[in-house]
Amino acid sequence: MTNLWMSSLKTKILACRSPLWLLCGLLALAGCEEIKSETGIAPLRPIDVTRSSVSVTNASDAEVAVAQTVTVRIADKRGAGINGVQPTITLVDGAGTVGANISVGSCSVSDYSGLSTCAALSNLPGVYFVKVTAPKVFTSTSSVTFVQKLHALQFSAQPSCADCTVATPFTASVQLIDRASLWHWRGAGWSCQYRIITVVAAGNSVQLTGVD
Repeated sequence: MTNLWMSSLKTKILACRSPLWLLCGLLALAGCEEIKSETGIAPLRPIDVTRSSVSVTNASDAEVAVAQTVTVRIADKRGAGINGVQPTITLVDGAGTVGANISVGSCSVSDYSGLSTCAALSNLPGVYFVKVTAPKVFTSTSSVTFVQKLHALQFSAQPSCADCTVATPFTASVQLIDRASLWHWRGAGWSCQYRIITVVAAGNSVQLTGVD
């Protein structure tokens, strides 16, 4: 196509035999622009949110306060991946409300398969959906569930006996701590729960019971 409009330029210049050669040259260049505009580079393919998708690793058993890998695939209307796009994400509940205690990282620029990698976590247990907020808005169809897992024991009361006898059980109050340093949640709702454990001393060993 380049040879075509160059040939057109030469033809128009040679056709000008009058002192108005400058005007002729300008007209020829205008003709070149018309030809080039017909063969211009197509714009970036638009994103189709119905063909784009989001997935999360370990979606059914994600531990609180641990970042989960989120993969966003940016696609066009044919389902082909679009490269060079950097999405932004957040976590929302089933009503579309952004989580109160979440953290999301920057996403990578999508590769030639349209894949971009992000990270997201919640410090509170619950069910969330990944929502892409830019450059287009769409939400994952599947959820990610963050759960509490026992991470540490924090003793909040000393043993009930001053001089504990070997093989005699004694009790102590402890808090079960998750990775976000929050007390272990059980049942419906949050509460400051203590669990009673039994410590049995036998010889040089100590056994804890009542901890799950």
